[in-house]
Amino acid sequence: MLNPKINSMINPKINSMINPKINSMINPKINSMINPKISASIEGFYYFNLDGQLRGVLVKATEGVLVMFDGELDWNGYAVSNDDGGYNLFDLDGEWLGYFCDNSAANFNRFNLDGDWIGFTT
Repeated sequence: MLNPKINSMINPKINSMINPKINSMINPKINSMINPKISASIEGFYYFNLDGQLRGVLVKATEGVLVMFDGELDWNGYAVSNDDGGYNLFDLDGEWLGYFCDNSAANFNRFNLDGDWIGFTT
């Protein structure tokens, strides 16, 4: 099941391993290696809206978690693998915002909870 409201394994309010407020390894305020303001050598994606405007970056924290930063590189959310090639996106309080789906080009398309396409990564 890909819905974090139903599947506790991909729900950061229940699974502390994927919650950056609890797991310091995936918290960019604690782990400087995943903070683009501090570390120049990060692995991840650029995130754009549908107009092609840069909206932020996603940094790989672990194999199943990406941390998300806005255009000013302020931490504003995170994405958790749904174990089906995509990620569920959450705000810093663990509220489910939408999801990233694999676009078959080693990147992702972003959708809101209503299923509207709202962005993409490169």
